[in-house]
Amino acid sequence: MSNYRLAVDQPFMAVKGKFLDQGAQRSVYIHSKDPGLVLKIARKDGGGGEWGAKTFRNGVFCNMTEYKLWEAAEFRGFAKYLAPCCELSPSGIYLIQKRVESLDLTDPRHRAILRCPERGSLPVNLI
Repeated sequence: MSNYRLAVDQPFMAVKGKFLDQGAQRSVYIHSKDPGLVLKIARKDGGGGEWGAKTFRNGVFCNMTEYKLWEAAEFRGFAKYLAPCCELSPSGIYLIQKRVESLDLTDPRHRAILRCPERGSLPVNLI
C-alpha cells in the first residue's frame, strides 16, 4: 500500500473503536467518537492471520459498491431499506455508516420491513 493511501486514510484510522463483528470481507468497529456510527474496514487476512490480497480487494470493492448503491438508492426511494452511508475513504478501505439494528428474519416485524409496497417484496437472499 502506498504512503499516499496511508496519509489520506489517517482520519478514518483515528476513529476505529471497539470491535463489533466481521464478515468474510470486512471487519466492523464502533466509531470511537460517535457510537451511532460504525466503521467497516476491508480485511487484510485471508483467514488464519495470513495476508489475503483477494480478500482485501473484495473488501474494498464491497465498501465502494455499498457506498455507490446507497447514493443511487437515496434518489430512487429505496434508501429506507439500507444502512445509511456517511463517508467512504479515498482508498475505499474504510466506510463509515450509521449503526443500525440487524434484521432477524424469523421475526414477523422484521420480515414486514422486506416488503416494499412500491415494488413488491424484496428477495430475502439480497439482504
